Amino acid sequence: MKLRADVVGLVLEDTWLLDGLIIGGACALERRPLIEEKTVRIEEEKIVYQTEVEDVRADLVSSKETLIVECDSEEVIAMAAHLNYPISVEKEIWNDTKIRISTKQKQNKSLENIPVVVPLDEYELDKQLSSTPSSPVDEEQKNDIEESMFSGIKTTSSLFDRPSNDGNLFRKNIPVPSLEYFDSMNIREKAALLLSLESFKEKLPRPRIIREYEIRRRTSKNIRNPLDNLLLPLIDESVRRQYERREALRSGDFKKAELLQSNRSRRQQAKELADAAKRDGNMALEELWNEEADFFTDIRADATQDEGSYSSYLDKDEWYERDRRAQAKKLDKKKFGNLFDGL
Repeated sequence: MKLRADVVGLVLEDTWLLDGLIIGGACALERRPLIEEKTVRIEEEKIVYQTEVEDVRADLVSSKETLIVECDSEEVIAMAAHLNYPISVEKEIWNDTKIRISTKQKQNKSLENIPVVVPLDEYELDKQLSSTPSSPVDEEQKNDIEESMFSGIKTTSSLFDRPSNDGNLFRKNIPVPSLEYFDSMNIREKAALLLSLESFKEKLPRPRIIREYEIRRRTSKNIRNPLDNLLLPLIDESVRRQYERREALRSGDFKKAELLQSNRSRRQQAKELADAAKRDGNMALEELWNEEADFFTDIRADATQDEGSYSSYLDKDEWYERDRRAQAKKLDKKKFGNLFDGL
């Protein structure tokens, strides 16, 4: 199917939410109306005219609607050269990267429309290139992310990976332990967390998308942060359900809020009871419910998925695990000797 759109703008913009600058392109396209030729006869004269007809695809993109299509910076430059269009550049990018250039005599006549330029100040160019990351995540930054508190979330896919050095597939480290912690995370921390998760296979939204969200949020409070949409399916299921329940209450969807409350997992119930005991100042009860929440975390193969959403055979057996832990508590290690006894 033909795109049937006109290019109305070409932009170079920053595409990276973390430190550094990675330039990408964006094309603004305007959908053309669907035009058909019709014929009418007036006496003996045949008149052909054009008229706009109904677009069967208007439910997806309506006529005269403008869309932003993200692309590479090279594609924007090629499109501008082909259409003889100007390129708009974000002010910050222009101020940070502009250098003086001069044209050079062409040696390849087949590239007549592409000017050959050289920088007048090669030191400035080298400095800018060295300050721009060569890839979305360099090795040093990747190590920093992996070693941070964000690493270690467990998913069912980890069951099919090679075991870690400790041989424990049922890892306990959860990167977002509570809804309060999730709310305290800023844009950069959420972006870094997403990049640290092996289960994250998509691309981070561009800074432009985050700025548009901030503008829309001023008039509507029921709009999700684009990073939240990517992050929520990958974090602790109890935190996700608390977030969704709060969202339902704010939007007036009390039926959904009640359903989320009644379908809480035992792990989430234990965590909430521990929080309630903490608010009441009952440390003993808080410790008891925290141990219970940790137990349900330990037996789950994937604490990011809703309880019952995957085969229970992937989880540890609850009865066996409780019995094993009870037996372990009864054992007094002091009654057992060691290899050096009697020497």
